[in-house]
Amino acid sequence: MNLTRRHFLAAATGLVASQAAGRVLAASNVAYVTPNGQGNGTSWEDAASITNLPALIKMVGAGGLIALLADGQYKVDKPIEIFGDSGGEVTIFGSSRNLGPRTARIVGTRRGWTSGKVNASQFGGNTLFELGQNGSNLRLANLDIRNMGRVLDMSDRRARNITIENVAFTNIRDGIYTNGGSAISNVTIRNFSGRGFSKKAIRFHGRCSNWLVENCELDSGQQYGDSFAVGIECHDSANGLRVVGGFTANCMEQHNDGDKYWNGDGIASERGNSNILIQNHRSYGNSDGGYDLKSEGTKLVNCVSQDNKRNYRIWGGTGRRPVELQGCSSIAPRNRGGVGDTHHMWLRGAEGNERWAASVVWSNGVLAGGSNDIAIYAEGANVAVHLVDTDTSRLSKSTKLFSATAESSKIVVGSAADTGVDQVLTESPILAIAGAHLTIPLKADGDVTWRVAEKDGSLLPELDGQTVSLDVPDGSRGGQLILQARDSRGIAIEKELTVEAKENPVGAGAVLALAFAPGAQTDAVTDAVGLNQPVLTGAADFQDGGLRFSGKDTYLEIPSSANFALDGPFYIHLRFSLDADNGTDELNVLSKWQSSSNQRAFLFRLDQERKLSFVWSTNGRSQDENVIAGPQLAFERVYDVVVSKSADGYIELIVDGVTAGRSPSPVEALNASPAPLRVSGRAGGDAAGKGTLYALDIYRGHSYQPPA
Repeated sequence: MNLTRRHFLAAATGLVASQAAGRVLAASNVAYVTPNGQGNGTSWEDAASITNLPALIKMVGAGGLIALLADGQYKVDKPIEIFGDSGGEVTIFGSSRNLGPRTARIVGTRRGWTSGKVNASQFGGNTLFELGQNGSNLRLANLDIRNMGRVLDMSDRRARNITIENVAFTNIRDGIYTNGGSAISNVTIRNFSGRGFSKKAIRFHGRCSNWLVENCELDSGQQYGDSFAVGIECHDSANGLRVVGGFTANCMEQHNDGDKYWNGDGIASERGNSNILIQNHRSYGNSDGGYDLKSEGTKLVNCVSQDNKRNYRIWGGTGRRPVELQGCSSIAPRNRGGVGDTHHMWLRGAEGNERWAASVVWSNGVLAGGSNDIAIYAEGANVAVHLVDTDTSRLSKSTKLFSATAESSKIVVGSAADTGVDQVLTESPILAIAGAHLTIPLKADGDVTWRVAEKDGSLLPELDGQTVSLDVPDGSRGGQLILQARDSRGIAIEKELTVEAKENPVGAGAVLALAFAPGAQTDAVTDAVGLNQPVLTGAADFQDGGLRFSGKDTYLEIPSSANFALDGPFYIHLRFSLDADNGTDELNVLSKWQSSSNQRAFLFRLDQERKLSFVWSTNGRSQDENVIAGPQLAFERVYDVVVSKSADGYIELIVDGVTAGRSPSPVEALNASPAPLRVSGRAGGDAAGKGTLYALDIYRGHSYQPPA
């Protein structure tokens, strides 16, 4: 039936008391809906169909009520558009005949289910409500929704002031749905509770903001097979979520393939999310994380995570603010299947090109029970865990409190009553060389974990536990870092560190240029660039301006440095001669190579026939094809040797200005071996020889250019 506002207003007069809205309304502000209604909605006797909601909303206008009689059930198989009014809120609610709140049941097309673990991948289901273009100022209340695909779809909508309260559900795919295009703000979801969902009960996605989820009891009921259930899922750049009370439970994924990870989280957030508070909440029975949090500005207060595979999965807290757990408990984590171990808390650290590292402060908490071997496990580098007055006495005696895959990840156990730390002792300013790598030791007057809280200028800092490394680009003037040290109380102090960059004294890209001082008692060998501290073992002996090396007795080492990580264009320049009494054994003139533990990078090698070759590794292992063969060398003669990698990835071996060989194909980054750079042999002393070194220079970011 077509309704006009004049028709609607003319059909109803008088006043009715509305318990749902808590105020007295003109009858003209109320529309009436029944399961079998076919009328214009002006009274119970002339009630409208639920499919006529769009017209009824326009009729009641701002401040209006649409009462769904709680008598029988509404069957809906197609989406119904709903919206509010720019002038004020519109309420759609389950009602008694006297307009008091009473729960109205709505049933959809999803395959029926009441309880029990089930593969719900084919359950399907229709959408009940779709938010219209002008969706602001809308309230839904007192509904019982069953067998539905989606309860409320707010995809690609901008709206504000949405309230959903006292809405129950059974057997749905999704509940409150948003996507990457949604921007819904000022939302209250209160007492939205039920059992049975196979995807997400509440999606906080897109650019949504300022949501309150209060006393919502969300039990997936172990519906699996639908690319996994999550109770409350945050995604994209949504920010400003408060979850107060309620629980998320029994979200799971199940695979027959034992090599797969089983997802299924109670509450999950992603990297772009921020400002999330979860308070007085429980999460239990999930096949992955009770709380799986990648967001920043995240705080949990008085929460309990129990009987999940990993009760807390923490990825956030990567900057100045750690993830905070206050008064939270972790009880008896349990593995339901899939790869991966069980932990009270799991944290993600830096790995490869991904430099994010989690940090957490867990105060006044409890860890209890479970049969896991490791309570708190950090996977990756630079993870920082602080337990402050947190009780671990209820863990099994066989359970190790903390373990990590990287030495730079750390736990600090303490109390708010500890003395704490007062000073960051790392001195400022620090002098750096443009175009080179700098490693800065971090010091404080107590036991701390570290964070780079802020940076500016052209600095590219990388934290590594108790040091921070900087790549200072060519032409840089330096900049500032703010270092943060957090102590056993969980309290942080900060210090601004100024880095002053100067031009490279040798030339752009130079990371090593040995300089010799014949006759000097100390510092007989130095680095003209100023980045390295060469270490001479044995007696310093010079001949014709060159440094003598002699097998295992006198050799030169330069400690490993990130400046020797040759991941782009580079060149290495050597000038040397070899003594006649070297014999016929293999001889390494220069190496960054250790045969054990895959610590191979490169070496300059002479074989038994005195043929020179350049050997390299990209993965730390010996690779027979990674060799450029050069000419046979004569003893007692000075050679000028260059190895250069160009921007296109090819490596050339150049001897006395003549190209001796070229790699058959482009070469990836050379392995970043921790072995020292060594003249005469390699780490451990193998393949050492006798001769004189006249020059050793290494340049990063530049390939060799012959003199004009």
